[in-house]
Amino acid sequence: MVRAAAIVAAAAFVFGAVKLLLFRFRTGDIYPPYSSLRADPLGAKALHDSLAELEELSVARNYRPLDRLSLPSGTTLLYLGIKGPWYLRPAAAAASAPSSAPSSAPSSGPAVVPEGMEDAMEPLVRFVRGGGRLVITFSSKANANGLGFMLAHLQAAMGFSVSSKDDGSLRQSGGVAVQSAGGIEGIEPVLRWHTPMYLSSLDPAWRNVYVRGTMPVMAERRLGTGSVVIATDSYFLSNEAMHANRSPGVLAWLIGGERVVFDEMHLGVLENPGIAALGRQYNLAGLLFVLVGVAGLFIWKNAVSFMPRDPEQAERLSGASVEGRGSSAALVNLLRRTVPPSELLGACLAEWDRSGGLGRPDRSGRRVRVEAVVNEQKRMPRKHRNLVAAYRFIHRILTERT
Repeated sequence: MVRAAAIVAAAAFVFGAVKLLLFRFRTGDIYPPYSSLRADPLGAKALHDSLAELEELSVARNYRPLDRLSLPSGTTLLYLGIKGPWYLRPAAAAASAPSSAPSSAPSSGPAVVPEGMEDAMEPLVRFVRGGGRLVITFSSKANANGLGFMLAHLQAAMGFSVSSKDDGSLRQSGGVAVQSAGGIEGIEPVLRWHTPMYLSSLDPAWRNVYVRGTMPVMAERRLGTGSVVIATDSYFLSNEAMHANRSPGVLAWLIGGERVVFDEMHLGVLENPGIAALGRQYNLAGLLFVLVGVAGLFIWKNAVSFMPRDPEQAERLSGASVEGRGSSAALVNLLRRTVPPSELLGACLAEWDRSGGLGRPDRSGRRVRVEAVVNEQKRMPRKHRNLVAAYRFIHRILTERT
C-alpha cells in the first residue's frame, strides 16, 4: 500500500513539473524582459508576431554575436530593453572592462571607451552607415551611469549621453506623459513613459522625437546612409502596451524598412546549435540516413555469413553434446597437474598438519604412525607403491577409536 502511494505521488510530481515547464515555455517568462520570445506583459512577442503577419515585411530574430552580424541595407535592427553594461558587450570585452556602480545622478564629461569596446560596437556603427536603421530602447530597470559606460563607443561615434532625473512623478501609476517634439507626421502626440532617464549632450545632428518637459527621451539621427533611434524606455513596445496603450503611428515610423530583426543576443539568448541543428542547416539528413544504412549492413555482415557452410563443420557443430565435469573432477585434474604422484601422500599430510590435526588431543601418536606409512611408500620402488591402499590405511589410523 505504501509503495503504491509512493508511485502515485511520484507520478503526480512528474506530471506537475512537466505541466509547469510547458506553461512557462508557452508564456515565455523564462526569457528576459522585452524579449520577442516572451508572451507575458513584459515581453515583445505581440509586436514580433503582429509584424510577421504583414506580407510586405520580413521579420526574423538574431541570436548571433555582434562580430557575426551581417544584415543587408534597409534592415531595421531592434535592440529592446537594454538595462546594464553587460548586454551589448562580447565576453572578451566584458571580462576586461571594470564595473560601474549604479547612480541616479546625471552623467557628466566624455565617456571613456573601455579596452575592446571599439571593436565590439564597430559592427553596429558599420551596419548603420551602410543603410541600416538601428533602434535602441532602454529598460525601466536600467541606470544612467551603467548605460553610459556600456554605450561609450556609440556615444563617441554618434554624439549623445544618458542622464537621469527623477522628480517623483514616476511614482504615479501608469508612468508619466511625454510630448511629441513635432516634425514627424502620423505619430501619437503623447506616450506613457516609465523611466527617469533622458538623453543629454545631444549633437546638433540629433532630432528630438519625444520630450519630457525640456528633456528629450527619444531622438533620431542620420548616420551615413542609415539612421539611429534612441529611446530611454521600452514600455511602448511591450505586450502590455500593445494591449492597453497601442501607438501604431510610432511603431510604423520606428520600423521603417522592409526587413525587421529582433536582436535576442544582447538579452543573453544565444544560438548554440547541436549536431542535429547543424545537420538540418547544411542539408545533411541524407548523409545521416546513408551512415545508418552502412551501420546496418555492417551489423548484418557480422551476424550472417553469405558463404555456404562446410558440411563437415556443420556435422561437427551439430554432433552429440559432451557433458561437463563437476567440481570434484576439476580438483582431481588440478592435483594431477600440480602435485607429482610420489609427493601426493606427503602433500596430504602437510595439509592435515596445517589444518590443525597435529594439535588435537590424542593425535601425536597417530601422527608418528601416519608419517611412518608415508616414508615407507617413499622408500619403495615406484612400481611397488600403492598410494590408494596407503591412503586407506592412513584413514583407518586417523579414524580408529581409542
